[in-house]
Amino acid sequence: MPRVNLSLFIPVVRTVMGRVLRCSCGVFLGLVTTSQPAEIIDRVLAIVEGEVITLSDSRGAVDLGLITPNGEADALVDVLEQLINRQLILIEVERYPPPSPNPTAVSLRFKQIRESFTTPETFSNALEVSGMSEQRLRDLLRDDIRIQAYLEQRFGSAAQLTEDEVARYYREHREDFTQEGEVRSYAEAQEASQDRLLSKRRLILINEWTVGLRSRANVEIYYQP
Repeated sequence: MPRVNLSLFIPVVRTVMGRVLRCSCGVFLGLVTTSQPAEIIDRVLAIVEGEVITLSDSRGAVDLGLITPNGEADALVDVLEQLINRQLILIEVERYPPPSPNPTAVSLRFKQIRESFTTPETFSNALEVSGMSEQRLRDLLRDDIRIQAYLEQRFGSAAQLTEDEVARYYREHREDFTQEGEVRSYAEAQEASQDRLLSKRRLILINEWTVGLRSRANVEIYYQP
């Protein structure tokens, strides 16, 4: 039996009291049969361990610079995958929490995002379109910092490199280490070469770990391109 695209049937509704309710299909049908009117304002794209990811979540994450699409043909699929992985990692962070982020770091990131918009009005409009308050944005930024700290703590020393590996990476990617049109020598580019290779190794480890998290998690995807 083909899978039904439930994103057509699982909306997010706002009651006349202004409360946003993220609900299942059955709950939604119950709401629309009551005397209280409801306005469809969103679509559920996925549910990750009970946490709903909506279309506005995806749009807001991109518009506010929280997530950068990787250039896939279907940008929404790309962003949704990143949001799903983020939620899975955040669940792990909650189990083994690193120290709370410095409020100054959160405020700095918030300021950077706000100033990336041309006017305060465009920033406010981006928040409104995504159904997000300034406090909600701060909470998301705080979680991002916690995630980064957790990943650094877990994988910071997991991708140790030898000098031979760094030298080989430099030789295989010499064209990436240019300055004013000339290739930098290994002595000049050794630190940059090490940093780049280390970042790639860590990313591989994190991706493999995230695949494992997903294989054990309850992830329901309702968006189909």
